[in-house]
Amino acid sequence: MWIYDLETLCFLDVNEAAIEHYGYSRVEFLKMKISDIRPPEDVERVKKHVQAKRPRLQHSGEWRHCKKDGSIIHVEITSHKLIYEDHKAALVSAKDITANKLAQKSLAESEERYRNLVENSLAGIYQTTVQGKIIYVNDVLAQWVGFKSAKEMLLLGSAQELYKHPGDRKKIIAALKRGGVVTNFETQFVTRSGEVKWVWISASLKDNVISGIVHNITESKRLEDSARALEASYHSLFNSVAEAIYIQDRKGRFLDVNDGAVKMYGYPREFLIGKTPALISAPGRNDLKKVQRAIQLAFEGQPQEFEFWGLRRGGDVFPKNVRLYKGDYLGQDVIIALAQDITERKRAEQALRMAEAKYRSLVEHVSVIVYMDAVDHLSSTLYMSPQVEKMLGYSADECIADGQFWLSIIHPDDRSNWLAENDRTNQTGDPFQLEYRVMARDGRIVWIRDESVLMRDDSGRPLFWQGVMIDITDRKQAEESLTASEAELRALFASMPDVVLVLDKEGRYLKIAPTNSDLLYQPADVMLGKRMHEVFSRQKADELVGHIREALDKKQTVRFEYALLLGGQITWFAGTTSPLTEDSVVWVGRDITARKLAEDALLASQDLLKDAQRIAHIGSWDLDLKTDVLTWSDEVYRIFEIDPQQFEVSYTGFLNAIHPDDRAMADQAYTDSVKNKTPYSITHRLLFPDGRIKYVHERCETIYNAIGEPVRSIGTVQDITERKLAEDALQQRINELSMIYAASQRLQQILTPETLAEELIRLLEKILNYEYGAVLVIDRPSGRLIPFAISDQGRGIEFAEANKKMIMSHDFRVGHGITGWVAEHGQSVCVGDI
Repeated sequence: MWIYDLETLCFLDVNEAAIEHYGYSRVEFLKMKISDIRPPEDVERVKKHVQAKRPRLQHSGEWRHCKKDGSIIHVEITSHKLIYEDHKAALVSAKDITANKLAQKSLAESEERYRNLVENSLAGIYQTTVQGKIIYVNDVLAQWVGFKSAKEMLLLGSAQELYKHPGDRKKIIAALKRGGVVTNFETQFVTRSGEVKWVWISASLKDNVISGIVHNITESKRLEDSARALEASYHSLFNSVAEAIYIQDRKGRFLDVNDGAVKMYGYPREFLIGKTPALISAPGRNDLKKVQRAIQLAFEGQPQEFEFWGLRRGGDVFPKNVRLYKGDYLGQDVIIALAQDITERKRAEQALRMAEAKYRSLVEHVSVIVYMDAVDHLSSTLYMSPQVEKMLGYSADECIADGQFWLSIIHPDDRSNWLAENDRTNQTGDPFQLEYRVMARDGRIVWIRDESVLMRDDSGRPLFWQGVMIDITDRKQAEESLTASEAELRALFASMPDVVLVLDKEGRYLKIAPTNSDLLYQPADVMLGKRMHEVFSRQKADELVGHIREALDKKQTVRFEYALLLGGQITWFAGTTSPLTEDSVVWVGRDITARKLAEDALLASQDLLKDAQRIAHIGSWDLDLKTDVLTWSDEVYRIFEIDPQQFEVSYTGFLNAIHPDDRAMADQAYTDSVKNKTPYSITHRLLFPDGRIKYVHERCETIYNAIGEPVRSIGTVQDITERKLAEDALQQRINELSMIYAASQRLQQILTPETLAEELIRLLEKILNYEYGAVLVIDRPSGRLIPFAISDQGRGIEFAEANKKMIMSHDFRVGHGITGWVAEHGQSVCVGDI
């Protein structure tokens, strides 16, 4: 603080704070004028200001001051008129706001830098709600879609109206909700004039707001999806200063306050006198111990400055900047406090921080690299967004630290081209646009599209290059694949024998591939542009066009066969129609005439085979071991007496049809055959629900692939029931004769009747396969039949005696029952059970 003469502008008094801050001694100050601490270019303005403000009691403003060491500081002063030692003077309170000015300048430059990134981008930038309301667009995007300015485009009802296919926007929103980011989404916009433009969209979603970058790729359709949008929001900074001055004694009581304090707090001056700062302090918001310490230091002669939360009369809490200086008031030590309401400044600083953070977040979170380069031969990097590390593996600091770093990672084959284009655009100022390769840290080759514009100052002098780099590796690989595919397709067309056509839904020939002209109904140049109804008969054309419409209706490939009369002979084709667009198909026709003839011959051959199998009772089967599909010929079904329509053929079903006693043997024979790679030949029985038994003879061989794996088994089944029964009957007759012969030889050696009878019983049991037998003789006096000899079946005498008692317990008489009838008539009888 100081006091100066309003007439001479000479200093009349200064306080210790001014002496310490400006570097002049009190003696030096009192020899100077207030113009001596102003820069020379400000002196005249100071004099005019003093002259103009002289009638006013109080005024304030911002000025530049010179300290003794020559440094320039920015100060905020408040001046009050007073009479000092008979001089018309002014009391000036000066606050150094240099740091605040520098901070505000830095924040403003930062905001301007990020705003330039958005405003001067070569890409369209937008911001909408999820529902489609347009929040922000830049002029680039607005002009692309036919508006004169971004402001005019904001009147558009919904972003949905821009899309040719509205479903594309729904896809973008769905993807954003899943992952938060969409990159390189290709779609179409419709301009106000109806023109359709291809664009790439990269976007992000946060708090129901979609931010995106749009690249116009209509002409080249070569760019991949571009960068996310930058949100643009510009805030004005309002900062008004209202300063209060009050004087406190050592007990903290207000001894006097000025009108600024009255206005700041809302209390009358008389009310504030005698009160303490507790009255105007926001409860719980201030560190009172720290404030007391600052007051103590101020009384010790050390100026203090801090922020304090004040409380107005109406209860409003607000921040203020407080400066404390030691002073003398009516002969006592006091503190002179200057308080400045910094509510607006706080809001402005917060807004600037938010704006900077918002622009930085946009720039550093889009999927492209944003950069600034110097205007030199190497385009030395001034700024590089963090995406460079994700894309290439190098940190932004690496790119900035070495001026030749970027040039060093450009692919050697692209380096000279990049340098030439860089020099050309540096000279002409044209936008830099180039696609080239760079080498990533992990050795990958990455294709990028580099676009930048030259930024200039107000006078047109070049400042720096500002641009974006997009990873187009996937697009380049797709182009290479497409080129290779096109070459392969041309070679395929040149070598394929098929007829390949493109037809619309009416059957009009749109394209005829140069494949096999011999299979065309008419020369290609004659049919091209005609409809099938102009080439074929109505019936044939209706048939062929029907296949086209079926494919379009079902939206899938349709396969069919058709015949044409070519060169006087019927030519058969296997045809396919596949949807190409909503109203056109690709038609492929393959000559299958030879196959049709072979099929006819095969059908005739198969009929002969079926007849032969039926006559010989031999069926065939085929088991695919990869799919477990078993196929039977018709004769197998007849042998197994199974209805093909009601039975699903399988290996398990086949085993179930085998006689339970033969099932394990048959399964093991097949398993061993496959394992040992040997054919097998077995005979087994089939058991039918009615108890009948059939005998079948099976043969099987298994086929193996190149590495020895079984892939297919084939075999035959022959019904040998009649032969088997004949063989069994013959064998049984042979066995019976053998036993009779053997028995006759033994009977010749038997001497007693009992032994002879027992041997005859045993012989009959073996021949007839009976359980046991007995010889009964007739007792003529009584007419009863009594046991003469009983077989023991090799079970011993006890078994024979038991059977004898059982027989004796029955009253067998001649003429009674079967046994009695045989005895009476002398004839044999065979019954199932007695």
